[in-house]
Amino acid sequence: MILRRGHTSTTGVAEAEFLLQINVIMVDSKPHVKIELYRVTKALMKCTGAMEVLDVMLDEVDNKNPRTREDILIYVIFALLTFPSADFDLDDLVERLAPTLVDPKRRVRQGALECLATVASCLGN
Repeated sequence: MILRRGHTSTTGVAEAEFLLQINVIMVDSKPHVKIELYRVTKALMKCTGAMEVLDVMLDEVDNKNPRTREDILIYVIFALLTFPSADFDLDDLVERLAPTLVDPKRRVRQGALECLATVASCLGN
C-alpha cells in the first residue's frame, strides 16, 4: 500500500483499522520497527485526516493489554504535536481520554496525564 500526500481514500477507516491491528501485533517490537510504524501512521493521518485515525485508535483505549492502551495515548500525543490543533475535536478527545486517568496501571495513568496536558496546550491556556 502506497500512501501519497493529497490522496483521498474512500477506505480511510479500513486503513486506520489495519494500522491499529499492526499496532496491537507489534506491542513488544523493536525500536526501529516502531519508528517505521510512526512514519506509516503519519502518512495515513496526512491522507485520511488525523482525527479519523485517532477515532479508530481511541475505540481500543479500553483494550485489556495495558501496553496497547499506553501506545494509543502516545499516538494521540504524537498526532497532537505533529498536526494543527484545528484538525482535532479536542472536546471529544478529552471525553474519550478522561477514563484513562483512573486506569489500574500506573504507566497508563501517567500517559493519560501527559496526553491531557498536551490537549490543554493545544487549547492555548
